[in-house]
Amino acid sequence: MIPPPLSNIDMNQQLQSSSPKTLCFAIIEMMSNELSPLIQRLKDWRTANKLTQAEAVAVFKAGGLPVTLDTLQNWEIGRRTPKGLAAVALSDFLNRHSTITKPRLDERSTR
Repeated sequence: MIPPPLSNIDMNQQLQSSSPKTLCFAIIEMMSNELSPLIQRLKDWRTANKLTQAEAVAVFKAGGLPVTLDTLQNWEIGRRTPKGLAAVALSDFLNRHSTITKPRLDERSTR
């Protein structure tokens, strides 16, 4: 059962009386919310195409979607969520490229 939300005064009192360990667990709990549907689609797409995060970034860049590895990692752990045009572009990319060919490693990087 979920307790009712605390008022700002009650929340401040609870925060002030909490130990650092309790605060840490509270923060982790708050951050462990479900991922947005778009990010869940992204993770499912990456899994279905057997791509690492780095390979997914290479596919995005080859398709004209300028996503960095840091950005992808932040999305997938729920730290950030694409907004506005970025969300539209990502959704469109996933719709148009549901199945992709895994990128080949650059021969120079394997020597």
